[in-house]
Amino acid sequence: MDGLHASLIAGAVGALAGVFSGCLALLGTDLSGAAREGDPTAPLDQRLAIGAFLLSSHAIAVAAIWQLPQVGACIAAGLGAGWMGAAAAGAIGLLSQPERVWLRVTHIVVRLCIGAALLAPLWTYMRLMQMQAMGAMHA
Repeated sequence: MDGLHASLIAGAVGALAGVFSGCLALLGTDLSGAAREGDPTAPLDQRLAIGAFLLSSHAIAVAAIWQLPQVGACIAAGLGAGWMGAAAAGAIGLLSQPERVWLRVTHIVVRLCIGAALLAPLWTYMRLMQMQAMGAMHA
């Protein structure tokens, strides 16, 4: 199985998980169970829907990079900007709720790294285009 098929399958799994969690939410089913101390307060079906969105959107970016690198780089950059925004939101949240500082800082750093990794294809493509344009100007 090549990368394109694998990313499309991952996207389908994410989409199906989102549909499943959405249906459970419509039925009023809460999968959160008993909340343990220190766990997020969001119900499991809400976290599942967000995870399904992330899985399917990132799989689409991988498929686009595989087939059309220029378009895929733009899609990945959009996702990277979202991760950077999540890191910024985490930093602002850290200022308002300073408990568990090291855990929150770790989450912010991970989000920044994921955002930078997703922005890298577009940055690389833009640098290649600039170098090509500079080469054409010198020829």
